[in-house]
Amino acid sequence: MSRMLYGLLAAAGMFAAGGCAKAKPEISWSIMHPTKLNIEYMKRVVEKAREYGGVDSFEVCGDCHSPYGGINGLTMHEPYPNAHRLTDPAMVEKARAELNEVVAIARSAGKPVYYWHREIFLPK
Repeated sequence: MSRMLYGLLAAAGMFAAGGCAKAKPEISWSIMHPTKLNIEYMKRVVEKAREYGGVDSFEVCGDCHSPYGGINGLTMHEPYPNAHRLTDPAMVEKARAELNEVVAIARSAGKPVYYWHREIFLPK
């Protein structure tokens, strides 16, 4: 037999013996896609995660379709003068505060938060 086939058989034996099966997959609840971050909802979600058990982390997106949601809402666009001039610092600070509160709620349960975003756009 070829080395490749031996390798496949060895891997199959390892799986059958439970060698790779011992790694626990991460369970992440994906929430608030694509909606505004909701502090009260996050509190309920964390409470249910504690109740159900087995939840390792949370993934949020926020209102990524608005100028002040998702990663766009956290960005002052300093390297881009035209975009920076159109950015409302108060809205950015509000978005940052909301995300920090969501993260704090998750951390109170010992869970990380992953922040999902596909792309960033710059205001014209």
